[in-house]
Amino acid sequence: MFDAVRDAERIVYQPSSSYDLPPLSDKDYWVYAKPLNPLRSSSSKRHASPPSNASNKKLKANQYQVTQYYNDRPDYGKDLRRKSPIFNLKNFNNWVKAVLIASFARFNPPPVARVLDIGCGKGGDLNKWTKSNIIDYVGLDIAEISINQAKTRFKDMRNKSFNTHFNTLDCFKEPLEKAIPSQWLDSKFNAVSCQFAMHYAFDSESSVRCLLENVTKYLQPGGTFIGTIIDAGVLINALASIEDDSNMEFGNSLFRVQFDKRPDEHNFYGQKYNFHLEDAVDAPEYLIQWDAFTELARSYGLELLAYKPFQEVFYDQIHVKEFQRLAAHLNIIDNYGTPILSDDEWGTVGMS
Repeated sequence: MFDAVRDAERIVYQPSSSYDLPPLSDKDYWVYAKPLNPLRSSSSKRHASPPSNASNKKLKANQYQVTQYYNDRPDYGKDLRRKSPIFNLKNFNNWVKAVLIASFARFNPPPVARVLDIGCGKGGDLNKWTKSNIIDYVGLDIAEISINQAKTRFKDMRNKSFNTHFNTLDCFKEPLEKAIPSQWLDSKFNAVSCQFAMHYAFDSESSVRCLLENVTKYLQPGGTFIGTIIDAGVLINALASIEDDSNMEFGNSLFRVQFDKRPDEHNFYGQKYNFHLEDAVDAPEYLIQWDAFTELARSYGLELLAYKPFQEVFYDQIHVKEFQRLAAHLNIIDNYGTPILSDDEWGTVGMS
């Protein structure tokens, strides 16, 4: 059993001062692949064919499954959330996201900055933006019920320091213009955030390109694209230790990862697995071939600034007074600044 998986990673992108967006096409384009894919070492170019009708049906079925899962999840409220078996894990992840936002998306006063949150869910990160000196926040998610809960969360917030616009959109399949009024797009965004959602884009290359188009089209030069993802390399290494193809499953008491088949070493996209996290997620996801994504993002004018595992972020940043106070408030460290997570919680953090 593999129980020390690196769960998500910090990603930060910044566009160059001037760039032209490459055209978004559903077919007949090339991806330039050096030895980037952790599954392969070939450096040849690869032609991306459009998905077949059968593949499209599978993608739509998976998309529907994910949407229904998040729509069906109730909002338990603070008291019940404290009883969750992953309460400490959620607090740790929230701490990392707060550090990420403070480090790469906090702006000088007066508040004029604008933020786009792709896959905002129930609005769990809204409070994290109150110290960033933003004036506008746009939250988009594929699940309508989650968007309604995000609206309610913002309405109940004590410290409403910015304007909001929420709407339902699959940002990996549809353009922003479909969900955001034109007046909200007159000014570009200073930051785009995508937390624990980008793996859904990797069902196909066209979905990843749609994401990058949505990120870069309205991102100011010098702005940042931040997010958190599952580390495909860790999942692949864990899977490699399993010899029995009839039972390709691993995890611990908090999470389980299951592959129906081994990933295709010749394909960057559509490498599906099922991810179960107690009291949080049970849905199909896709491996993010990080280096391939980095190469593709560069073609959209984005420059990689930072990429670190959550555990490394913790040890790098816990000495900062602001972040140390927040960690103590969230009760994820002891008096010595040591994380007070169980072995399984710390192992699950290690996937990120």
